[in-house]
Amino acid sequence: MIDRRSKTRQEDRTPAGDAAGEDDGRARARQLRRRFFVRASIFIGLAAVAQASAALPPGPDKPALYWASLAVFVACALTVFLPWPRFPRWAILVPTIGYLLSVTLLLISGGTDPSLPSTSGGLSALILLPVLAMALYYPSSYTAIVVGASMVSLTAVGVAVQSSVATDLRRLFGWTAMAAVVAVTVHHLRSNLEGKVRDSAELARVGRLMHHATQSLTSLRDPKDVIAQGTTAMLDLAGSGFRGASYLRVSDGVVTQEAVADDRGSIPTSYLLKDDPYVKSVIDNGQALITRVDRTAMGASFRSVTDEMEITDAVLIPVTMNERLHGIFQIDSQGTVVSEDLLVRCRALANVVELALANAIAHQELEMQANTDPLTGLSNRRGLSLYLEGERGLNAMSILVLDIDHLKTINDAHGHEVGDKILVAVARAASGVLRGGDLLARTGGDEFLAVVADADESVARRVADRMTEAVQRVTVQGVRTSVSVGYASCGKNGDIDRLRQQADDAMYEAKQVARRQRARHPRATDSRT
Repeated sequence: MIDRRSKTRQEDRTPAGDAAGEDDGRARARQLRRRFFVRASIFIGLAAVAQASAALPPGPDKPALYWASLAVFVACALTVFLPWPRFPRWAILVPTIGYLLSVTLLLISGGTDPSLPSTSGGLSALILLPVLAMALYYPSSYTAIVVGASMVSLTAVGVAVQSSVATDLRRLFGWTAMAAVVAVTVHHLRSNLEGKVRDSAELARVGRLMHHATQSLTSLRDPKDVIAQGTTAMLDLAGSGFRGASYLRVSDGVVTQEAVADDRGSIPTSYLLKDDPYVKSVIDNGQALITRVDRTAMGASFRSVTDEMEITDAVLIPVTMNERLHGIFQIDSQGTVVSEDLLVRCRALANVVELALANAIAHQELEMQANTDPLTGLSNRRGLSLYLEGERGLNAMSILVLDIDHLKTINDAHGHEVGDKILVAVARAASGVLRGGDLLARTGGDEFLAVVADADESVARRVADRMTEAVQRVTVQGVRTSVSVGYASCGKNGDIDRLRQQADDAMYEAKQVARRQRARHPRATDSRT
């Protein structure tokens, strides 16, 4: 079975799909580079201002270290032009640690005692810049590494300028505490903001999916299409972390997967109802179910299905029609716990499927009524026309026209109720001769037409003989009857209207021959009335 997403993946492997994918990849890479450049430029600009301010009068005490600091800073700033999307994410720590080295040299170049005639005392705040950058855009582990590197930087400055131990400790603990507070606060705010963005994006995704599902499902006219697309929509609604979705029908103690949607192209299967405690629970309670899959609680036939998919959790949502269970949607995950929010969304989509399914079934019933003879259950003239307009009209075929002999006489002698029973019995007997895919239609009061696919004249003759024999065995309330059969055959792309006329003419000819025979053999006529 190939679902919609498998088909999409196949289309993406075409040359046009490959080209489109490459264009999208390049566009994403350009966007990432642009975003990284903007982020880095903000912090580089702030550091550059601080670096320039250290050169103002009275200037650094150790100019050589200042110029060394400036050189390291420029080298780190130039890394912004590197193709960072190609590097592992942790590589950003290299220029960050390099920047802290630049700050260390800058602080040492002017001393760190605020009483000294230097501006370097206030430049210790520069160690917060990389901490803030990591906290804003990178994992908390990166931030912890940078905070640790900042502590090393401040310790190295204290040792280099030979300040007092008390001053070093105050500076170390003060700036480290400030860096930690900044990191924790920013990470907390960032986590909350990202959560709200994810929630908004998820709500938007769900809204778009529900809107599309409502439009597409309610426009379908085949219940099987509704179930197939509804199953795919259920998996899309569940999102990442879910392995597959299926629509289950239960009949005679057997659970059948009527539709399956997953990324493996699984084929629908079936298993025993007694082996699935979760479907039994939904049937018994009529309520949706969120469950952790327990392999010890299930039977062998269902366990084989869960083992193959490596299912750990599942949600089951019943679909009802006219207050009766029609089927059950089951969404499976591998390690992802099903939330109550997902259950609410799945229920909402199941309601849409119920509406679409009711519309499709009602439409199908109306189509059947419009295309079916109410007495015999065979196709009527309209159903026959639709059949012939399809692919059957393009293939070789034979058409047989059947007419019940003396039906009017039977109606007059025994009543129309007996005549109707004969019509039903003849329809059953004649259709029993045909193969699956062939068609028998009632085209008039006592007339039927059969379409036999891929049949030449010899095959049509054998079918006509079998129909005649089958009808001759029919007896209704002691009344026996017979049929006159005419047939005609054509090859591919034959003229169907002409073929029907030829078969009709052959039927009338057969009827005339039968009448002449009965006229010469009155006893045969008496035995058939």
